Amino acid sequence: TSVRIDMADYQGAQMDTETTVGGIPQDLAATAVAEQQAANSAAPDLRTIPVRQYLDKTVVPVLNEGLAELSKTRPEKPIEWLAAYLLKNKDRY
Repeated sequence: TSVRIDMADYQGAQMDTETTVGGIPQDLAATAVAEQQAANSAAPDLRTIPVRQYLDKTVVPVLNEGLAELSKTRPEKPIEWLAAYLLKNKDRY
Protein backbone atom coordinates (compact mmCIF):
# COMPACT_ATOMS: atom_id res chain seq x y z
CA THR A 1 0.00 0.00 0.00
CA SER A 2 1.34 3.42 -0.89
CA VAL A 3 0.21 6.85 0.18
CA ARG A 4 0.21 9.67 -2.33
CA ILE A 5 0.70 13.15 -0.97
CA ASP A 6 -0.17 16.07 -3.18
CA MET A 7 2.38 18.77 -2.34
CA ALA A 8 -0.03 21.43 -3.59
CA ASP A 9 -2.05 20.79 -0.43
CA TYR A 10 0.93 21.91 1.63
CA GLN A 11 1.79 25.11 -0.23
CA GLY A 12 2.18 27.96 2.19
CA ALA A 13 2.29 25.59 5.14
CA GLN A 14 6.08 25.62 5.27
CA MET A 15 7.56 27.70 8.07
CA ASP A 16 9.89 30.58 7.36
CA THR A 17 12.93 29.68 9.45
CA GLU A 18 14.02 33.30 9.67
CA THR A 19 10.90 34.31 11.60
CA THR A 20 11.40 32.12 14.65
CA VAL A 21 11.93 32.88 18.30
CA GLY A 22 13.79 30.09 20.05
CA GLY A 23 12.79 27.69 17.28
CA ILE A 24 9.11 28.66 17.55
CA PRO A 25 7.48 30.59 14.70
CA GLN A 26 7.29 34.25 15.68
CA ASP A 27 3.50 34.48 15.35
CA LEU A 28 3.04 31.43 17.58
CA ALA A 29 5.49 32.81 20.13
CA ALA A 30 3.61 36.11 20.19
CA THR A 31 0.31 34.28 20.59
CA ALA A 32 1.69 32.21 23.47
CA VAL A 33 2.98 35.32 25.23
CA ALA A 34 -0.36 37.08 24.77
CA GLU A 35 -2.26 34.07 26.11
CA GLN A 36 0.03 33.84 29.15
CA GLN A 37 -0.40 37.55 29.88
CA ALA A 38 -4.17 37.23 29.57
CA ALA A 39 -4.16 34.22 31.91
CA ASN A 40 -2.05 36.11 34.45
CA SER A 41 -4.28 39.18 34.35
CA ALA A 42 -7.42 37.05 34.57
CA ALA A 43 -6.05 34.85 37.36
CA PRO A 44 -8.70 34.22 39.98
CA ASP A 45 -8.20 35.40 43.53
CA LEU A 46 -6.52 32.56 45.40
CA ARG A 47 -8.84 33.12 48.35
CA THR A 48 -11.95 32.39 46.30
CA ILE A 49 -10.98 29.31 44.26
CA PRO A 50 -11.70 25.79 45.52
CA VAL A 51 -9.14 24.22 47.85
CA ARG A 52 -7.95 21.64 45.29
CA GLN A 53 -7.28 24.33 42.66
CA TYR A 54 -5.51 26.47 45.24
CA LEU A 55 -3.21 23.62 46.23
CA ASP A 56 -2.61 22.61 42.59
CA LYS A 57 -1.54 26.15 41.73
CA THR A 58 0.53 26.96 44.79
CA VAL A 59 1.87 23.91 46.61
CA VAL A 60 1.61 20.71 44.58
CA PRO A 61 4.22 21.51 41.88
CA VAL A 62 7.05 22.29 44.31
CA LEU A 63 5.93 19.58 46.74
CA ASN A 64 5.96 16.89 44.02
CA GLU A 65 9.39 17.99 42.88
CA GLY A 66 10.64 17.98 46.47
CA LEU A 67 9.22 14.53 47.15
CA ALA A 68 10.86 13.18 43.99
CA GLU A 69 14.24 14.57 45.09
CA LEU A 70 13.65 13.28 48.62
CA SER A 71 13.08 9.76 47.34
CA LYS A 72 16.33 9.93 45.34
CA THR A 73 18.52 11.29 48.15
CA ARG A 74 16.87 9.50 51.11
CA PRO A 75 18.29 11.77 53.82
CA GLU A 76 18.38 10.69 57.46
CA LYS A 77 16.04 13.53 58.45
CA PRO A 78 13.49 13.60 55.63
CA ILE A 79 11.11 16.11 57.19
CA GLU A 80 13.83 18.68 57.79
CA TRP A 81 15.28 18.02 54.33
CA LEU A 82 11.89 18.51 52.65
CA ALA A 83 11.20 21.66 54.66
CA ALA A 84 14.55 23.11 53.59
CA TYR A 85 13.88 22.11 49.96
CA LEU A 86 10.47 23.81 49.97
CA LEU A 87 11.87 27.00 51.48
CA LYS A 88 14.79 27.03 49.04
CA ASN A 89 12.54 26.52 45.98
CA LYS A 90 9.40 28.40 47.02
CA ASP A 91 9.94 31.30 44.61
CA ARG A 92 10.18 29.07 41.54
CA TYR A 93 6.39 28.63 41.50
